[in-house]
Amino acid sequence: EQMQALTTAQVARLDSADIAALSSEQIAALTTGQVAALSSAQVVALDTAQVSSLTSSQVAALTTTALVGLGSDDIVALTTDQAMALTSAQVAALSTVNIAAMEVEDLAALSTSAIRGLTTAQIVGLSVAQVAGLTSDQLAALTTAQVTKLETADIEALSTDQLVALTTAQVAVLSSAQVAVLSTDQVAGLTSAQIAALTTTAIAGLGTDDIVALTSEQAAALVSGQIASLSTARIQAIEVEDLAALSTNAILGLSSSQISALTSAQAAALTSDQVAALATAQVAAFTTAQFSALTTDAIVALTTAHAAALTTAQLAAMTTDQITALQSADIVALSGNQTAAFTTSQLNVMSTQQLSALFL
Repeated sequence: EQMQALTTAQVARLDSADIAALSSEQIAALTTGQVAALSSAQVVALDTAQVSSLTSSQVAALTTTALVGLGSDDIVALTTDQAMALTSAQVAALSTVNIAAMEVEDLAALSTSAIRGLTTAQIVGLSVAQVAGLTSDQLAALTTAQVTKLETADIEALSTDQLVALTTAQVAVLSSAQVAVLSTDQVAGLTSAQIAALTTTAIAGLGTDDIVALTSEQAAALVSGQIASLSTARIQAIEVEDLAALSTNAILGLSSSQISALTSAQAAALTSDQVAALATAQVAAFTTAQFSALTTDAIVALTTAHAAALTTAQLAAMTTDQITALQSADIVALSGNQTAAFTTSQLNVMSTQQLSALFL
């Protein structure tokens, strides 16, 4: 009661020795108004036992100036309840050394508002264990500027549940270096929306193992720009069912060199909708082995513009089943040089209607 009777002016005049002489019970008896009057020099005088005795309300009442007086030992002495009371301004006022000294469970107790108070320098100073201990809500609360400062070791330490908590805006600022350290399990755990949010620069950080780890749902979320940024080795690593799941928009992102790099199995997996969406330059880029691997449904899907762009080598490589699937309108679109590429065996399986189309 005597302690609480002191005015804030009187409390402010207590010297360091006076503060150090107070018992934990006396410290705990201070009102929040009195605590708010403490200076950084007075807070420096507090030992760890005194710091631990502060109530959550008292901790929240410390000014940002006074809070600077806490040492790393004091930070370690904080309880999770006390850490939970820290505000964003208080957190921002702590040194990087003090933030790094915070115990994992105490950091995990910070409110999402307090987490957003961390400076980029403080984010860089976090240990791998501290980042791995962050809750999903805390991770989702990070600003994009904070996310960019997460080190690769921090990203590597995140669980799949933590990664899923990242917003698409946060995923959109990940660097290729950050994406490169993701494990195949982490990649496979990303949502389709998160996959779609990866920038063309970031997605290039995925390795061939990561590409293999993609699910069909994730592959379906890829857009043309992302596909275009993948190396031919990564394109070749796409599993056939995943390639078949690509949208027609994504398929249009394939360059001629990427098309030529497809395996025969991948070419055979292309759907009729995907083939119909291809540009003429893409169709012309198919190797003879790839073109002869296309399904008959894919051949039916070819447009007259596609047919006009076919090379003589592609036409000569067509299987008999493909020849019979070739539409008469496509045959009409062929030039004389193209029709001259048909072999005798191919001509022999053509229908009367197809043969008639040759001479139109």
